Amino acid sequence: MYDQLRPPTDNLYKFWALAGLAVAILAVYMNTTRDIKLATLHWQTDDARYTIEDLNDKYDGQAWNIDEDLRTRQIDPATAQTRKAEVAKRRAAAISKHQKEYSEARDASHNFRIETYYQYCALVWAGWIAAGFSLIAFYFWYVKLQKPLDEIMKLDLKERRLRADKLEKAEQ
Repeated sequence: MYDQLRPPTDNLYKFWALAGLAVAILAVYMNTTRDIKLATLHWQTDDARYTIEDLNDKYDGQAWNIDEDLRTRQIDPATAQTRKAEVAKRRAAAISKHQKEYSEARDASHNFRIETYYQYCALVWAGWIAAGFSLIAFYFWYVKLQKPLDEIMKLDLKERRLRADKLEKAEQ
């Protein structure tokens, strides 16, 4: 019965150390994936915002060309008004479409940040606590188990060397 309940390593300290290390690595991985998702959402928001700025620049340039044509008298004022109205109409349609994309991307980014805030905090704390447990467990494993075992192995080695030396002297 007790054989089935043994931890997966040769002693409990090493088990806690490795388990703490695994939890710390998992916390870092999960926070990294959260940060990547958040960065992707920010990039989508920035892309939509820059698209709106580019469209504004494009339609401002078209309006400026109409004004320039009017100033140089290449077109009459009525045609200039009609063209400016068409440009304004196209600008409003294009920008409203991209404004909606921008709003959706901004809201998605904000909502994701809010939804995962407590997860983020819990993972950070879990990672630090697990890393602390891991360090403490590795310390106890080394001080209480590994160091005495190393001393026993050194003494055993000395004893075997002495026996080998005695056997060698006896053979001579």
